This record gives sequence, structure tokens and C-alpha cells, in this order.
Amino acid sequence: MKQDIHLFWMELVHIFLYWIAARIPINNKIWIFGAWFGETYNDNSRYIFEYVNQNYSDIKAVWLTRNKKIVNTLRARGYRTYYFYDYLGIWYALRAGVAIFCVGYTADLPGFCISSSKKLIQLWHGIGTKKVGTMNINQKDTNKRIYPYIQNPLLVKIILFLFKKLFHQIVIQINHLTYKLELYERYTYFISLSPAIKKMIMESFNIPKGQENRVPITGIPRNDVLFEKNYKYPGKLSEKIKEIHNLGGSVGFYMPTHRQEGGEEMLKNITKNLKPYQKDLEKKKIFLLVKLHQFHGYESNTKHFRNIVFVKQQDLDGDVYPLLPMTDFLITDYSTIYIDYLLLDKPIIFLKYDLKEYINKDRELYFEYDKVTPGPKVSSWDDLIPSIDKELKRDSYKKMRQKIRHFFHTYTDGNSSKRIAEKIHSTFVK
Repeated sequence: MKQDIHLFWMELVHIFLYWIAARIPINNKIWIFGAWFGETYNDNSRYIFEYVNQNYSDIKAVWLTRNKKIVNTLRARGYRTYYFYDYLGIWYALRAGVAIFCVGYTADLPGFCISSSKKLIQLWHGIGTKKVGTMNINQKDTNKRIYPYIQNPLLVKIILFLFKKLFHQIVIQINHLTYKLELYERYTYFISLSPAIKKMIMESFNIPKGQENRVPITGIPRNDVLFEKNYKYPGKLSEKIKEIHNLGGSVGFYMPTHRQEGGEEMLKNITKNLKPYQKDLEKKKIFLLVKLHQFHGYESNTKHFRNIVFVKQQDLDGDVYPLLPMTDFLITDYSTIYIDYLLLDKPIIFLKYDLKEYINKDRELYFEYDKVTPGPKVSSWDDLIPSIDKELKRDSYKKMRQKIRHFFHTYTDGNSSKRIAEKIHSTFVK
């Protein structure tokens, strides 16, 4: 109840600020950026934020976050950054003409700042095989741990009543998207990768025919770093990869998607199933870097294996993408990481040991899995290491991989941030 009362007062403040937001003039030369519920500095939002800072002197680019450590880190790098509820954070949130995010604008950015005239740029965080948006009927609302909301029925009724009276809009319930303000049709632009992905986005987010211009094909910002040949990645992990290569070994990331948005523990299962194959990995000089989805960031592992490294968020500079070009292969399951990894044209192994269970409990798939996954499909942990070894010796899926890369990527040049920034700037600023 204590948490509900705290959240209730926060929502009252949000409603007041939302009412103000509709009455404050905006400035299209102020762009606000956020990512992953305001808790991280990574993904697509990060890369276009840095691009705009470096290339558009007339734009005031502002990163907003719920994490005060991020505020300190980015300010030390010379970026304009504010906590959600600092007075300047609120001011920029209200005044910005453009809002750029990768999960949702009421999650990544202060939900109260969204007026009807603000331009909302949805970069998203992973469009691939899985159904998303309105097509994702299986997913449960399991984000209470990350983004809690009011549970008390009376307090919920009060909030919904006020919202109806002040904004003349009926809202059914409060969930982690905050009064259903996350209305898909409100997006100004929803960034896409290719015609196939564009079609999926329009179907998934109820963008009607005739409004195809709202889904521009530009590529996504985080993939730009995959094309940077001189990128200097700090930290011990990059040095570890170089060391392994110098000794004649191969390195690959194992990056599974989340289960139940972090609700199902994965680390113990992975550890149990990989541990028996230590000798095989050593014999073949194969090293695995295991990186869980950030929804599973609460899981930790104190055990260490000779050829298996469990990568934590603190081992990275906020993002894993700069490390991907250094690797030799990728292991994943249903994660959209493989869509991006296609740009590197390296072997991908698909570990699908729980495919049926995943479809039933988590997400249905939009594309037919076997047709869009250019790599060996491994159903048993026993077959994983032999499949990796085989693909490293003979890249047997190269032609299929190139075909699927063309299907998912219109652009393969590392200029996605440039295209997006130019489109926003030329349309709303010049």
C-alpha cells in the first residue's frame, strides 16, 4: 500500500504536468532522447543521440534518464543530460519539439511531456521474427518489477476519473505504459529496416494504409557501429577477445532473448547445460561469451569456467554492439540480435531447445522460423558445440545468410543515424 500511495501522488503530478504540456509552446530545435524505461544509456537512442551531438550544432540534444549515475557519466563526457524530475529535465521534456526513444515514450521519457504537437520518433529495439505491438497477444504484463504501477482499485479509479475529466479521454486501466498514453497511432515516425519489416510494423502498430510515409526505411542507429573499422572499445573484454584470437581460438556471443520479460530464471539453466561441455570447448579452442537480455540483469553468476565468460552489464560500456565485429560467430534463439548480426556476414547458430514452450508462453512468431534463420537449428544442447565447430570450419549457410540479409536490410552502409537525423531535421527544423 505504501508503494501504491507513492505512485498515486506521482501520477497526480504527472497528470498536472501533462495538462501543462498541452499548453506550453514547443521548440523543434530541442530534441529529447531516452532508452529502456529511462534506466540505461544504450540501444538505438544512444547512437543517434551521439550522432546529433556531433553533427547538428543548431539542435539542443538532451538525454533524459531515471538513473542518476547515467547523468553523471554523460555529463563527464560533455553531453547535456538531466534526471527525469530535475527542474531542467522537466523543462526540456515539456519544451522539446522532438522526442526520440526505443521502447515507448511513456517509458523511456517522462510520459507527462507528450503534447499533441510533439514529434514522436519510435526507433524500437528489435523487429525480427517475433510478433510485437497489437499482434503480440500472448505477452503478459510482467514489467511491474522494472516499471511499477498502481494496484489499488480505488486509487486507480481516481486517476482514471481525473484523466477523463481533464482530457476528455476514456482510459480503461493503468499499466506500465501509464494510462494507455502509449497510443500507437500517435507515432510521427516508426523507423524500419526493409519493406518486409515495414509491412510487419504497420500491421503490428495499427498504422493504416495510406500512411506508409510514417514508416520510413532508414536502417537503425545501433547498427552503424558495426561498420566502424577504427572503433576503440574500452575495457577488459575486448582485450580478452584479442588474446583468444592471438592464441588461435574462436570467440562467439551466446545471446538468448528474455523469457517472460525476466520473469523466468535463465542463468542456472544455461550454466547447467553448458558446464558439461568444457572439455569440448577447450579441445576445439572455442570461447563463449554469455550475455543475457537486460530484463535478466538481476541474475548473477559467481562461477567461472575456462572457456565460458558470463558477461555482465558493468563489463560493457553500456552496449555490446561495438564488440560484435570482434567475434567469429553468434548463438541465439529467437532474439532479434541475429537480424543485426547478419550485417557482419558471420556464422549464426540458432539454439531452439524450447521453441514450442516459448511460442506458447512468451511470443508467437511473425515469420516462419526455419525460413528466416540462416544457420543450423539446434534443438539439443548436445549438438551445440559440434554445430559451432562445423560452421567455423565450413560456412555452409553463407548464401542463405546473404539472401536473408537482403530481406531484412535495405541499407548496409552504416549511415542509418544520418538518414534518420536528416529526415527529422529537414522536415521539422529547416
